[in-house]
Amino acid sequence: LHKRLDSFFIDEIYRQYILGQSKFRDEIVTDLDNIASDLSQSCQRSSASAVRFLDTLETGIEEMSSQDQLRSHRALKQLLKSATLLKQQQRQLVNTLEKSQQKTAILLDELEEVRQEVYLDPLTGLFNTKAMAQHLELWFKEKPDRKIAAIAINIDHFFQYSDNFGPLIS
Repeated sequence: LHKRLDSFFIDEIYRQYILGQSKFRDEIVTDLDNIASDLSQSCQRSSASAVRFLDTLETGIEEMSSQDQLRSHRALKQLLKSATLLKQQQRQLVNTLEKSQQKTAILLDELEEVRQEVYLDPLTGLFNTKAMAQHLELWFKEKPDRKIAAIAINIDHFFQYSDNFGPLIS
């Protein structure tokens, strides 16, 4: 089987295997790393704030149990301050989670676009051999003894038609 090495073929191979995959992989890894890092930092801050609040609450309860009104008043003030800080940290965590959900939705959309690029032929819009191989693998996993038949059509002188009218029309 001979395949002509024309500029469309070379451009498609370069775009698909060199540019597309490496650029996408770099971007997706960076974006996922940023999301995970933001979430981790927010969780750590919120956790530390919760621990400080519980420590303050414990100390405050002891202080408020004393007969000294000044100590009770200071303990109450400190509890209020710690509760306010905890609420702020929780709000920041919720905001970070919401932003992460938005970024994740965007990444999933981008991933679907890349999936389309990987599994669809850019010229015809039909599934390519990678998509077919993936579907076959899934079908055989579902039912290993499944039988599959295929029909291949060869159009005579297609490259001549393509040369005359260009790759988009052909």
